[in-house]
Amino acid sequence: MRRWLLPGFAALIAPTLPVAAAPKVVVSIMPLHGIVAGVMDGVGTPYLLLKGNISPHAFSLRPSQARRLRNAHIIFWIGPVFETSLARPVRVLGKSARVVAMMDLPGMRLLRTRHGGLWGKHGHRHGHGHSVVGKNPHKTARHLPGQTDGHMWLDPRNGLVMAREIARILSLADPPNAPRYQANLNTVLARIAIADKRAAESLAPVKGRPFIVFHDAYQYFEKRYGLAGRGAATLEGRSPGARRISRIRHEIRNRPISCVLTEPQYSARLARMLADGTAAKVGTIDPLGSALKAGKGAYARLILSVAASVARCLR
Repeated sequence: MRRWLLPGFAALIAPTLPVAAAPKVVVSIMPLHGIVAGVMDGVGTPYLLLKGNISPHAFSLRPSQARRLRNAHIIFWIGPVFETSLARPVRVLGKSARVVAMMDLPGMRLLRTRHGGLWGKHGHRHGHGHSVVGKNPHKTARHLPGQTDGHMWLDPRNGLVMAREIARILSLADPPNAPRYQANLNTVLARIAIADKRAAESLAPVKGRPFIVFHDAYQYFEKRYGLAGRGAATLEGRSPGARRISRIRHEIRNRPISCVLTEPQYSARLARMLADGTAAKVGTIDPLGSALKAGKGAYARLILSVAASVARCLR
């Protein structure tokens, strides 16, 4: 219960009053958590739901995590297009919380999911048009279930949009700490802008060099930095069979492909098999930053880490 005091008396005792309690905030994945943690720095610590190298597509909640969702005041997530296994728990357990899906934010640059596994020069599948869903796509994204690529955080311009909206929502939910959220926002925006600039500089020399990834998670990154992604080894999470491996090897030899980028959860042996006998190098890339330390600054570190992995493999 709020106690009302005379202005003069309140001013005298204000320095001894405790800082207002922060809202209970749950965040789905590490890149998004890094932004929220930066905005909340010095006020509170958001809870990261999916730690380490856990797939957001196939995930079972532990009882302690279910309690976090049930008790949350605010839940930040990418949305059902990405954290598919969280869609029902967020709806059922988070019904008392404000649930904020990043895919629905105004100003987000969204892209359609690519299909077919091997793409043309401009990163879209052969024989089809450009894959842009749009900017500021509230209704468009919601009316394209399963067609929106959920890896939207890999464009730092989307990171800036998310940071501003996160600060706005926290400030509305927690007015006493609003000045701190706004001050932190400036720091977060500066970190993202610096990481974006450094990533662009490191990737500029390798822009035209084609590469293959194991999992089609990088078209936002490719389009932001003008990279020449040419295809993905896996289709809808399925390991490639002999026919597909043969087709990809043909692609690597005849393009020619400079690099095959695998991920920590995929077999390095299969990547070496694809590249064996070709000029392609093999590298490792992690779109979720599972090996990075979570917390403030983690999002900027992730962008730089992905850029460094790509640049190293393509050099």
